[in-house]
Amino acid sequence: MKYRKGLVLIVTLIVTFIVSAFLAALLYVLLNNISVVGNKKRYSESLEVAKGVASYLMELMDEDKLCSHTNCSKTNQPIDLGSYSQFGGYKVNATLVRMVDLSSRGEGLVYSIELVVANKKIPAQHSVIDFVYRVYQ
Repeated sequence: MKYRKGLVLIVTLIVTFIVSAFLAALLYVLLNNISVVGNKKRYSESLEVAKGVASYLMELMDEDKLCSHTNCSKTNQPIDLGSYSQFGGYKVNATLVRMVDLSSRGEGLVYSIELVVANKKIPAQHSVIDFVYRVYQ
């Protein structure tokens, strides 16, 4: 009879350990998935902000007003976005990487832009868009 009580105790401890390990693994998976979903959501939001600012910059380029927001004669110049530099929890930095004037050949202007949209709370989480835009004159 003594051995049965000891055996029941050992079986109970083993089952408790297995259940605890299963619950710990379940919690780990749940918390890890929540983090991944949150990261994806923040990235998607920052990407949408970058697309919106890119659209705004394309309008400025079409209207030949971009050079009033930056120095177009030099490379790697920051672009003054004014009120478009902040959207909710995101900070936007735009750089005119290069502008090439092909108007002498009748091919217009070519702009190369880099946009960086960073999360204000977690700056390491950011989206970067590089694009080239040609304006025919």
